[in-house]
Amino acid sequence: MNQKHLTVSSHYHTCHHQPQVEHLHHRRLKSSSNGQSTAPRPCPKPTKFTNEQKTYLNSHLDVFLAECAHLDKTGAGPRKVKGNKGTKKAWVERKVILGFVKTFQLAGSDGPKLITLSSRIYQWYVNKHKDLMNATEAKPAKKDQKLKAKSASALFAKDHADEIRVKAREKGHTSSGEYLKNYHSVKKEMYDQSDQKISSHTRLMPMLRRRP
Repeated sequence: MNQKHLTVSSHYHTCHHQPQVEHLHHRRLKSSSNGQSTAPRPCPKPTKFTNEQKTYLNSHLDVFLAECAHLDKTGAGPRKVKGNKGTKKAWVERKVILGFVKTFQLAGSDGPKLITLSSRIYQWYVNKHKDLMNATEAKPAKKDQKLKAKSASALFAKDHADEIRVKAREKGHTSSGEYLKNYHSVKKEMYDQSDQKISSHTRLMPMLRRRP
């Protein structure tokens, strides 16, 4: 009996808390001229992200870090995950992965397994978050200053994400690298001209004062 096979673009369902990724990257067995079934070609092994792919991931990084800061603040328990477990991964799958697949035309029978790609992308964001946390802990003298500046900017990017992306696209771009440059330029310009630059710092000060 023939098995049903789906590509990276098929059957990617999401729910509010935990997106579902089902039956990923299988292909229908083809019959050869002698009537025997031939196995599908193996999927290419995962490789490192290209520079353009990293540029795309970076365009969502500020918003992800702001989401992490919010969840770390509201989560319970020593690891700050109680009540929020799986939320960061769900955010990445909902906000990043489908756009990534579409942007880099990875859908199709020869594309990477979506479940593998999802894990790699999520781990990339986790590593970036860890790098930020390690950097702030390694330099306690400048910890509050760097955290305040990064968090305030990230909060602004989260609050105005759609508006920033629209204005960045209006500038026009021929590559993802040019789009990222436009994105950060628009974000900085909007942030510098907004009242939130002050209010975001004010919102963060009580938290920063409580830090040892």
